Formats: sequence, structure tokens, C-alpha cells
Amino acid sequence: MRRLTVVGGTVLAMVAAAGVGALIAAHSAERDAPSVGAPEGFTSPTGGGTPKPPKQRWNGVMVSRTSRGYRSGGTCTTDWRTTLSLTVDAAGSISGGGVAKLTSGPDCPFVTGQPQLRRFDMKVAGSSSGKVLDVHLVADPHGNGIDYGGFDEAFQDGRTLSVAVSGDTASLHRVVRVVPTDPTDTAIVRSSIRLRQKES
Repeated sequence: MRRLTVVGGTVLAMVAAAGVGALIAAHSAERDAPSVGAPEGFTSPTGGGTPKPPKQRWNGVMVSRTSRGYRSGGTCTTDWRTTLSLTVDAAGSISGGGVAKLTSGPDCPFVTGQPQLRRFDMKVAGSSSGKVLDVHLVADPHGNGIDYGGFDEAFQDGRTLSVAVSGDTASLHRVVRVVPTDPTDTAIVRSSIRLRQKES
């Protein structure tokens, strides 16, 4: 009889110990869960995916000095200032826009017969490798007329400029020559671009 009592007590002790162990394990798992102690509404990340890098936003200015020869009367010049705003998404695609405004000219050695354009709306597209911004600019004339210096010749049909990135700035100096059938009417556009990345 005593032997049976001892055995029964041992079994009860083992059962109790097992129950305590399970209770401790449950509390430990609950305590170590990622959402414990997190703000209300927190959801634990799943899938182990790498978060996408944030979009980059760049603002800046392109300053252009243009000149265009005319077989009938010499060379005209104009100056332009273009404000640019563009975004680079996580895949490296560039989108944005800007406005080009006439700051000087036209300076021509003859009487001009057509109105001088004073503004272009700029469309921006392209791609980024991280080290270079390949910015494709298309100039859409605002109003009627021409640019006697040739800004429209350089950008109206679209042109890609590769702007080198250095830290949070990007810059380029580029000379564009547009040579028509009659080389006397060649348009030359000298442009300097400087962009700065905005803080996210």
C-alpha cells in the first residue's frame, strides 16, 4: 500500500511539473513574439522581402546660350534659363518637367520678321544608373513663333543629356550642334545643368 502511494505521488509530481513547464514556455513565446511591446496597429513583417529604396527628387537649373547662323543676314543669339524638377523611382525611371524662359535676346544683325518665342514647357523622362542621370528633354513651345538662337532646334524633337552624379549634386556642360541641309544655318546651344537632390 505504501509503495502504491509513493508511485502515485511521483506521477502527480511529474504531471504538475509538466504543466508548469508548458505554462512557462507559453509565456516565453508570448513575450518573445515580434509584436509584443510594439505600438498599436503594428504588423510583423512577413515574406522576408527587401524594402524598396525611396524615390529620389532632384531640382535644378539649365542655363543655355544659343546662336544660329542665317544665310541671309548673319548670326542671332539668345539666352535661356530652364528650371527642372524630376523624380527617380525605385526602378531608376525618371519623370518630371520644367519651364524654359528667355532671359536675353534675340540679338540679331537684321530686322526680325517673326515673333520671338519667350517660353517652352519642358517634358522630362529618362533613366538613372545611380552614377548618371540620362535626362531626356522635350521642349514644347508656349505660343507662336521661333527662337532665333536655335533653342527649339536643339530640344523641340527631344534630346538626352547624361548628367554625372556626385553625392547629392549632378552637373553637366554640353554643346549641342544642329546642322541642317544648309550648314550656314547651323544652330549651336551651349548648356550647363546643375541639379541638387532634395532630402526625402
